[in-house]
Amino acid sequence: MASLQTALRAADLHPKHWLGQAELVRLVRGAYDPCGAAAVDGTNVGQRLPSAGPVGLREHWSWFESDASASAVLWISEWPRSRAYPNFLSTLVLAPG
Repeated sequence: MASLQTALRAADLHPKHWLGQAELVRLVRGAYDPCGAAAVDGTNVGQRLPSAGPVGLREHWSWFESDASASAVLWISEWPRSRAYPNFLSTLVLAPG
């Protein structure tokens, strides 16, 4: 951890502190189940570090389901040819459903 911290400082990055177990569990759990991360209290399955990852997985051809969330990778085949704002895909990416 000390050598990583030294390397980060050499890259002009300044880490403030290392995550404790509870913070790390919330981070990992939140990546797979954003709604369930709020309920993490450190006592149940999926709420301790050894079981913080997804409990149930289902793979589909175009998306991935873990616990209560779903993920998909979107590929941009061609960038806009006219001027566009950085959030030009937000309506597509963040649309409900």
